[in-house]
Amino acid sequence: MLASARGVVSPEQYPSSDSNDRLAVLSIMIRIVSLDSLFLAH
Repeated sequence: MLASARGVVSPEQYPSSDSNDRLAVLSIMIRIVSLDSLFLAH
């Protein structure tokens, strides 16, 4: 899932000016999703 999410949202799709902000938000969202999946697994 993480690989697919990174593949769908690549930094090349956005201007370099706000790519860092989008990547930061994406990393936070991915962490939340991964934590939710871990809790659901248990």
